[in-house]
This record gives sequence, structure tokens and C-alpha cells, in this order.
Amino acid sequence: MAFNLETNYCGFQCKNPFFLASSPVSASGEMIGRAFDAGWAGAVTKSISFLQDETTLSLTPRMLPVSTAGSRVVTGMGNIDFVMDKSVDDAFEDFAQVKKRYPTNMLIVSIKAHYREEDWKRLARKAEQAGADALELCLSCIDSEAGVMLCQDKALMTQVIQWVKEEVSLPVIAKLSLHVNDIGDMAVCAAKAGAAAVTAINSIHGIGPLDSETMVHIPNIMGKSAPMGLSGSFIKPMVEHCVYKIALAAKTQPFQIAAAGGICNGLDGVEYLSLGAHILQSATEVMYKGYGLIDPMLRYLKKFMEEKGCSSLEDFRGHSLDHMVPAARNLSLKQQLAAKIDPGICIGCNRCVISCRDGGKQAISMTEDKKAFVDTKRCTGCGLCRIVCPVGTIRMEEVKRS
Repeated sequence: MAFNLETNYCGFQCKNPFFLASSPVSASGEMIGRAFDAGWAGAVTKSISFLQDETTLSLTPRMLPVSTAGSRVVTGMGNIDFVMDKSVDDAFEDFAQVKKRYPTNMLIVSIKAHYREEDWKRLARKAEQAGADALELCLSCIDSEAGVMLCQDKALMTQVIQWVKEEVSLPVIAKLSLHVNDIGDMAVCAAKAGAAAVTAINSIHGIGPLDSETMVHIPNIMGKSAPMGLSGSFIKPMVEHCVYKIALAAKTQPFQIAAAGGICNGLDGVEYLSLGAHILQSATEVMYKGYGLIDPMLRYLKKFMEEKGCSSLEDFRGHSLDHMVPAARNLSLKQQLAAKIDPGICIGCNRCVISCRDGGKQAISMTEDKKAFVDTKRCTGCGLCRIVCPVGTIRMEEVKRS
């Protein structure tokens, strides 16, 4: 069976939906070229701003590990990486050369500036001259003059998009943030202003863990710290909710969607596509594993399509959106489940007993032979026990309740 992985994004026919996100993985033409050789369909460059002409020095360290619940396992990354280490003109020349070498790969140039018409127009003009296929406007970084992210204020965001649209004929993409009241509403606003697509989302603001020795949160730079941008696998559920809200909004004001956040493998990609995304941008996982990550992602996507009988991405794009309801209260109470534990697999660790006792309905106890047992009359099917079970012995089965 032949699989068509192509997707049309902002008028450009891409061989697959996988792109490098604007980040250190797309900081130079040489790097982007190697990614294209590996199989990535497109790239969004690291953001170009006039701050580069003021300094080419970078903060160090600027990428920090993020863990949760006291674990040493890294579940994400925090970064304070905000400037390219080359001048604006050198950056544009570098990206112009990679576009000449790879004309069939989509090159989206990311630009950012303060709320100044001249700066946005100059950057847009330089990007167009460099051969960019589209522009991604980084509207989701803190703007020191406006006092807010540009994407948090409809008037400011609309004005920036219109400035750029007045200056160039390239498709414009608005990069949005989770840190807004209603991201679907902001996406519609961007589309009405002239954006052909939106990217959801930029990194999420957070604070790094505390170094108990110095009593300074990381990153510790000469005794001072600052909020970080959080990225990686642990933000994916939040980003998926953003894509869901944006996809719903796009039904009334058509525009395209780039998903960016926590895309680590092919399954993640399928989830975003099923919510309505058109392309998939990855950065943090690429930083961990390299551009070769594209191979298993493409293999998974093809296997999924084969198993589902899909010949193109359009066969399942947006499918799960039709199965979402606005809130949990809209779901049916007719489905009633209770936990069932397989004593042959249970290792008697007692975790489910403790969780059910202190966070559930006190429905699980230990038998004399150290096996967990569920009283289905007390169990209300919350599913907490299944989460804490380390060996996967607990399943949920239908029961009758009055």
C-alpha cells in the first residue's frame, strides 16, 4: 500500500509533516542542511532579532534539566537561550544559502522584535530577500516596551501582523503562547489580521528548581536567576489542549496549525495530526537525540497509516476532534467501571491499597497471601489504582450500578 505523507502548508508542498522548531537545532544553515539530508521536510529558523547586532554573547549555562517529584529522571528542559551568536545580516545570508541548496524543503524564517514598525518591516524584508518560504512571527516572547507578550494583546498582535503583511507578500505565521485567556480566540484574531497559520505554542514560562546549597534557583548566574522557558515531553498535554482549542476556532475562521511542544516520537505526531495540526515542529527531543530522530517517527507514521488503512494524512487529520466534548460534564454516566486485579501478576507491593485508602474509596485490601483484592461494591472506578500499579495488573471492567 502506498502512503502519501505529503502536507500542504501555507501553499508549500512538504514531503512529510515533520519540521525543526525555531530553536538551537535550527540555528545555522549547515545544521538545517544536515536535518534536510536526514529527511526533515522543513525547518523554522532560530529567531532573528536586532538584539544580535548589540551582542553575540550568550548566557551560560542557558539550558537546564527539569525533573518532577524529586526524581533524577529528566522530563523536560528549561532554557534562557534568547540570542543568536551572529549578526542579523550574517544570519540571513546563512539561511539564504541553505534555501538555495534545498529548494524543495520548506524554510520558514522566524523573526522577533520590540513593538516597532520599522524593526518588524526591516526583518520581514530581509527574510523575503533571503528566499524564505514563509515568516513565523515570534509574538510570544516578553516585550519589554509593551510590558506583555505581543500575542497577549489583540491590538498589538494585529498591528504587528499588518505591518509585516504591508511589507512582504510571504505567508505569515503567528507563534502564540499558552499564557493567554483563550488561545482559540487569539488564533482567530491573528487569522483576521492576515496570518495564514498559527504555531502552538512557544515554551511555557516556569521557575527552575532550587539549589539548596546556594538557595538560588537554577540557572544560577553570578548569584541571580530568572524565569525559564519550559519545553519537552511533559508539556505535551497542555500543548494538545491549545491545538484542540485552536482547531475548533479554525472551523469558523479557516487557517492552518503548526503543533510545537513535546513531540518526541511518531505517536506524538499522530496525536497532534488527529487533533487537526498540519505540520509538527520538534526541538527538545532533537536536541537530545539528533536529527536521526526523523527515521523512527516516519516509520511509526507509516505503520500507523497501514494499520488504519489510511493512504494520506487527510484520512485521519482532525479525526479525534469530532470525538471531543467541551467539558467532562458532557460525557455519559452510563459507562460504569470497577477495577479488577489479576492475582497471578500482582506482586503485593501495597501501592494500590495505600492510594485507594488515602485518595480513593477504600475499596482495595490485601489478602492473606499478599495479593491485592478489589471490593467492587465499594469501587467507583476512578482509575487511581491503575496509575500507581508498577506491573500493569489492574484493568477496568464494566459493572452495573443503580
